[in-house]
Amino acid sequence: MRIDKAEYNFLPLGPANGSAVKRFAIEVQNYIESGKPIPPSALGRYIAERITDEKDRQDFIGAVAGDRGSGKSYTCLWILWRASVEISKLLGGDPLDYFDPRENVLSLDDAQSVSELLARKSKNKFQCLLIDDNTALGAHDWNTKTSKNAVKIFTTMRTMRNCIFLNAPQIKGIDNSIRDYVQISFWVTKSCHAAGFNIIRGNSKQMSASGKSYLHRLNFNNNVLDLWASFKPPEHILEYYDQAREESAKRLAELISETGESVRKRDYTNGKSLVERRTEKLIEEKGRDIQEIIDKNPRISQREFASELCIHPDILGRILGKMNIRRIEGKYEVIENVR
Repeated sequence: MRIDKAEYNFLPLGPANGSAVKRFAIEVQNYIESGKPIPPSALGRYIAERITDEKDRQDFIGAVAGDRGSGKSYTCLWILWRASVEISKLLGGDPLDYFDPRENVLSLDDAQSVSELLARKSKNKFQCLLIDDNTALGAHDWNTKTSKNAVKIFTTMRTMRNCIFLNAPQIKGIDNSIRDYVQISFWVTKSCHAAGFNIIRGNSKQMSASGKSYLHRLNFNNNVLDLWASFKPPEHILEYYDQAREESAKRLAELISETGESVRKRDYTNGKSLVERRTEKLIEEKGRDIQEIIDKNPRISQREFASELCIHPDILGRILGKMNIRRIEGKYEVIENVR
């Protein structure tokens, strides 16, 4: 991907020893106290160019991990905001057109909510989305129906070329099927909340022909990067994020109080038994054949009838009952207005 020639403030840190993080934190704090504007984001530009390039037609999936309270959510918000700023520079419009936390953030929600968000946002290209706290797509819930459906939508919406970030205490806590699609993962190395920034490490992933994955340090403009500074997001982004999180908390509280469950249980059977669902499927598959047989030979015996359809006579009886077909005086007829 092309990265433009803007000044991104790459800082040489010297030896990569135990004091590198501390030295970098001092550099960042001095920069903030100098009152200088925050420089352009090389990562934001990379994401923007990746998902808007009409030739490559790629999406972007990132993940942020860190200890509880380390600032994972704010780090995600900062990266997504900077990406939306760069997208607006390339395509026009307001950054909120591409990342509005009131619409593009899921927090404390379940896998069904993820499916609904992804399906809703599939109508809009170049959206920046945050699935917060990893409550929806965790590795522990991989075998649930709603989680499987969310993963299917997640992994097939590449053509919409969105930027999606997830966060979790550990990257391995994210569902395996989604973890394999993460292009860049970050770890919050040091939290400096009072000073208004976090220090993070980032690695890109490369898969070998044998299926083994390799992690590489990020490289922009021929600068290999060990540490990144993630700043406090703008106030309006934090305000919108707090609104989204509050709404999610309300939904969760209402769900628990009404059902005693923290996850919505969707009825995929529409209240029908397995026999009813199988009967309806057979009607859909064999309904036309049944009608043709009756038109050709309305006095056919039920055993011969079932033999021609390759089903058991009892199953045929259920199918005919559903189709309002009765045997009257040795002849099959369709009965109208049966209740």
